[in-house]
Amino acid sequence: MNTKLAAALACCAGLTLTLSGCGDDSQEKLDAWAKDFCGRLVAPLEDLQSAGEENAEYLDMEQDRSPEEVQELNSAYYGQLADAYDALADAVEGAGEPPVDDGTERSDAAVSALRDTAGTYREMKETVDGLDPSDTTAFVQGLFDAGEQSQQLGESSDQVLPELGTGDLGEAMGRQEDCRRVTPSDGSSEDASPDAGATEDADGAGDEEAGQEDAGGDGEDGEDSDNG
Repeated sequence: MNTKLAAALACCAGLTLTLSGCGDDSQEKLDAWAKDFCGRLVAPLEDLQSAGEENAEYLDMEQDRSPEEVQELNSAYYGQLADAYDALADAVEGAGEPPVDDGTERSDAAVSALRDTAGTYREMKETVDGLDPSDTTAFVQGLFDAGEQSQQLGESSDQVLPELGTGDLGEAMGRQEDCRRVTPSDGSSEDASPDAGATEDADGAGDEEAGQEDAGGDGEDGEDSDNG
């Protein structure tokens, strides 16, 4: 989700790279707002990218993970996303009202959507924290459900900043280096919720129970790759 959001914003900015400023007062106000706003976006977008990269790196590790480790990683991951989306909301709020006719409405809508996203990730963190690793079937299903919810959440949150930066405002954002630089260079930072399949060997489950985990883990893995 983080790379999708950054790429969507960069795409919005990239559409206007060849436009030249008209030099009037309204243009200067737009550019001043966009410069401040884009500068505020850098840190939270980098946090989103870092969270995705850390999880991708963890998923690539060969060692087995215990159910408790998987739970801890999922919890920390959703907590990081919640903090990053709150920071994005702070960035929009801190930049103030965009100098366009519907600037207040756009800003308020973006802040509200980003706060809602952050709140949902915090609820997901609490849900994961409440799972019982000893109940294998329920544990795997709970992680799978969280990954599915994360994917759905990403599909809606990816549109927030591009919707804010439309029209003249988007053109002004397109002239800012900070808004252009957020394009991810590769897919290494795509979202990946930790899979539950790694709990199989760690908890010493029997063949039948391990088979259930395999099925749950495959679903989680597939879901995680979609989250990117």
